[in-house]
Order: sequence, then structure tokens, then C-alpha cells
Amino acid sequence: MTPWTALLFAVDGLSWHLVHNLLNDWQDLNDDDNVEDSFRLAYGCHVLKQGFVTKTTFLKIMAGVGVPGAILTAVFRTTALAPAALYGILALFFYTIVFKPLALGEIVIYLVWGPLMAGFGQIAAGAPWTGPAALFTDPSVALFGLSAFAMIMGKHTDKITRSNKKTLPKVLGYPGALFGCGFSIVAPHVLLAATLVKERFLCPTPTPTIPWGCALAFLTLFREVPSTLSILRLGQLRDKRQPNLPMDTQFKGTLVDGDVGRAWPLWFVAFTGWHGVTFSYLLVLGSALEWTLRVFARSIL
Repeated sequence: MTPWTALLFAVDGLSWHLVHNLLNDWQDLNDDDNVEDSFRLAYGCHVLKQGFVTKTTFLKIMAGVGVPGAILTAVFRTTALAPAALYGILALFFYTIVFKPLALGEIVIYLVWGPLMAGFGQIAAGAPWTGPAALFTDPSVALFGLSAFAMIMGKHTDKITRSNKKTLPKVLGYPGALFGCGFSIVAPHVLLAATLVKERFLCPTPTPTIPWGCALAFLTLFREVPSTLSILRLGQLRDKRQPNLPMDTQFKGTLVDGDVGRAWPLWFVAFTGWHGVTFSYLLVLGSALEWTLRVFARSIL
């Protein structure tokens, strides 16, 4: 595997992700989005529902964006990345029609963003393939999976009363759903700290799974985490037409600020997503900074 393989795998993933989003819109057209006050139309557009394109054109677009993914998946069929195709296809076609109705959609999102994308992404970049078990036990993979899990938990908590799907938040109810959102915000920090301590001090290893630079993500403990938890503590929306805080409320962020007015009508997902994106960006940025410093140090020594 080479850096070019990693780049092509990223293109492969982006292609299939676009197909998934379009397919999800198609499948939801006759379900949650088939009402005038659908949650989706409250914060964005639905090109089919609003008649911007015909169904024929929509299908052509879906097929077109899937071409790079289909080609690259075929290219990777004889490599260690081949199993990713099976996992990805199952998630792509069965997420809306099978997994969401069984309250497994959130788990699937974790598996897609964690083992599938982050795990196989590492393999594409040169990490050795040691079997599927490693994809589910690597802490660095879990960090990205939990960030995505937090976002989808927030989104489906927003939709508890506005969706026909039996999502995990709908099964748990508001108290359980809000606890789940809070857990998925705090858990990555606990896992990151535990892994750094274990691999550096308790059970030192020459090839740690998480570089020291990832500690940069702890910056979210000072802004994004307390702000998001404060939103969760307010409980469910008292009125679905307005947030539980004034529209001009802002929260200072590490990279970008949290803005109630700009986020609305997104609520829980706006803040779980704010933390998840910032945390993930800082993980990558911290890793890149450490790698850069190591290269620079070697060049001058």
C-alpha cells in the first residue's frame, strides 16, 4: 500500500458516501420526507421532494457519482481492502430499509465511520492487515466511529417525534437518548486518555496506535464538551418551533463557535456534530503536527 492507495481509497469512500446520501433521499421520499413539514425540509432542500430534478435525472446523477466507487472497488478486489466492499455495500443498501427500522442504524454508522473508513483507511495508508478483529479493537478506529455515532444520535434525537423510523433514540426515549448523546461525547476522551497512558506507561509498545499529537483533541474538553453537555442537560425541546435558548446564544469554540441561530432548526445534532467534527479535526491535525516535527527533527540531527 502507498500514499496513492490511501488517496484512491478516500475517493472510493467519497463516491459511495455520495451514493448513500442520494439513495437515502430516494428511500425517505415516501416515508419521513413525504410530509410538508418534514424535518429535512426545515433545514435544507430535498431536490426530489421540491421538484428540482426528475426521478430519471436523479437516478442518472446517483449512477454517475457511483462510477468512481465501482471502478476503484473493482481495482481493490485483490488487495487487503477487498473486505471493505462487502461491509460498505451492506451498509449502503440496507441502512434505511433494514437497519434503521431495527434500531441498528446508529451502530451501522459507527461501524462505517470506524472500522470501515478509519480502519481500512489505515490499511490503505500502509498499516498491516492482521485480520478483522483489529478493525474492532483499534482505539484510533473507535475514536472516529464514536464521533460519527454522536452526530447520528443527535440527529435521531432531534427527530424522535418527527420520524416513523424506530431509531435507537426513539426506542430509548428522550432520557436514554440524551444520555447516549452525552456518553458518545465523553467516551472518546476517556478512550484517548486511557490509550495514551496504557501504550506509553503501563504497557509500553514500540508501535503505539495513537500518536502523542492526538492529545490536541483534548482542547475540546474546555469548550465543546461543556457547551454540548449543557445543551443536553436542558432536556427535550419545549417547543419544536424554537430552541431552548435564545437565537442569539453563542458558545466559544476551539476552531469554530457554536451558534444557536445559525444551527436552528438543528438542535442536538448541531452540538454533538460540533464536538465530533472539532474533535476529529484536532486528532488529524495533532497527528500531522507530530509527524512534521519528527521529520524536521530528523533532518537537522
